[in-house]
Amino acid sequence: MNLSVIDALWNKMLVTYGSEWEKKWTGPLEETKGAWADELRGYSVDQIKYGLSMLGERPPNLIQFKDLCKKAPTYFDQPQLTYRPTPSEEKLAKFRRAYEA
Repeated sequence: MNLSVIDALWNKMLVTYGSEWEKKWTGPLEETKGAWADELRGYSVDQIKYGLSMLGERPPNLIQFKDLCKKAPTYFDQPQLTYRPTPSEEKLAKFRRAYEA
């Protein structure tokens, strides 16, 4: 996961939870952010955004945030497969014979 995405996530958490978010992290902040980046590797930006949109009243820990991200709906915005196989004349004839009988 790109550290700039983690920085943006961190800023959103800070704006949302204020000092309660800051108090959760007593160790080296860069190491903590690095751990979040490692754990969120493989999640899409859309999943991260979804997790942020589902925040509750209390700031989540990493495991809780990953669970929120996993619940993101899947969208099929990618181009769909356009290849359509063409059956052979032999197979079409066999199909027609089977249904004409």
